[in-house]
Amino acid sequence: MIRRRYKVVWFAGALLVGLWFLLFGLSFGREPRAQGRTLSQWLEALDNPAAVTNVQTITALRKMGGKAAVRLVPMLDASDSPITLQLVNLARKQSLVQIRFVTAPVRQRRAERAFEIMGDQAVAAAPALVSLLIRRGNEPAEYLGDSASRAANALSSLGHGAVPFLRPALCSQQTRVRYEGISALRSCANDGASGAITELLKIFDDADPRVRQAGAEAMGWSYRQPGLVIPHLARMLGDPNPSVRKQAAYAIGRFGFLAGNTAGALQQACSDASPEVRQAAAAALARVGGGAGMPRDRSEPGPKGE
Repeated sequence: MIRRRYKVVWFAGALLVGLWFLLFGLSFGREPRAQGRTLSQWLEALDNPAAVTNVQTITALRKMGGKAAVRLVPMLDASDSPITLQLVNLARKQSLVQIRFVTAPVRQRRAERAFEIMGDQAVAAAPALVSLLIRRGNEPAEYLGDSASRAANALSSLGHGAVPFLRPALCSQQTRVRYEGISALRSCANDGASGAITELLKIFDDADPRVRQAGAEAMGWSYRQPGLVIPHLARMLGDPNPSVRKQAAYAIGRFGFLAGNTAGALQQACSDASPEVRQAAAAALARVGGGAGMPRDRSEPGPKGE
């Protein structure tokens, strides 16, 4: 009697889980395919680190493009409720129906890797990614690498096409959303994305020093449009926050001789009350050199076309 009851419970659990997957599949529509395999099959292959650099995998994911990309966004925000996990564990105790269940962390990891591979071919997902960033970024961060961070990382891989969609995040009232938006915009700027520098310049007057500091760092590493960027960085040497002043000095130094006209501001910063700012200003001044400057480290990004 007890065995029969357990079998009924197991079968009921398997039936519920199977029904859940069926409804999920019907609501999500038909999966895109490439080279005779579905998106799920290609994503499953990403569990093998070697597949990330496999030409066949890269070609397939990029070919599926926007249709695949929009399906990846919910995976970045995937979660497993305790009830779902209990049902899955219960269903797996029977042998009548084979249960295939992919846990939330695995789905998240697969989606992250897929966005990295797809790059600008996934730009169709930009609106949904920004929406996820804003929605989850408004919530307290329970741990590093949550949904908001995953969305920002995915946006970073989309290239110049993501810039127009990032504006709502950069204008958010939540500091964390703006900060994550800058992280994504920095990658776009490094990639030479049109409009990225213009959007970054708006950050220089942000109310939060962490956001201004991140903006200065992004400007320094992008190393583009020096005539437009350097004057803003020089103005930030007078920022009330020492961390911002320090980052502005380091950013100026990365422009080398192109920032020669900031030598006076850097000399003044060498007398700053903060020792860290003085050190950064001295290092930048040595590189600017009043016009000659020090040779820039070739490992750092340089001007477009260099």
